[in-house]
Amino acid sequence: MKTGGEGDIQYEKLPYFCLPGTIAKQSIAKSCLTCYDYTNRLADVVVGYMASPLEGDMDKSLQTITIRNARGREMVQTALDNKRIQIFGNAKGKGAHEEFTKSTLLSDSIILELLGDEVPSKGMPKLVGEIFAFIIEKLSPVSFYPRNY
Repeated sequence: MKTGGEGDIQYEKLPYFCLPGTIAKQSIAKSCLTCYDYTNRLADVVVGYMASPLEGDMDKSLQTITIRNARGREMVQTALDNKRIQIFGNAKGKGAHEEFTKSTLLSDSIILELLGDEVPSKGMPKLVGEIFAFIIEKLSPVSFYPRNY
């Protein structure tokens, strides 16, 4: 946040990665912090807004579905059979992503704080964060589908 002339407040839009870790906890609903499954590890299905655009209504964006096991696959199939959801395609990625996910999780400010580790007071430099956000948006499963649905 920057202050302009005569007390006007101007806001700067930054990628998540550029935010200081010290504001992460206050940016997350307290109910989320009470969840013992913060990483959704115990979930059969996880639904989210990966690479959803910041502008417009989030509820009109495509959502991503991560099916974690046979029970989750059965739940999604039941929803498809009953025409409760529509799937536009499958993720394009291949291979194991466990190590990348672990390293991302271990650098998450909320996790660091919960573990009693030091939380970074600065985020990524803005240019690096913008490049990183651009790459993630272009390589995410959502990027393969049109934005005008």
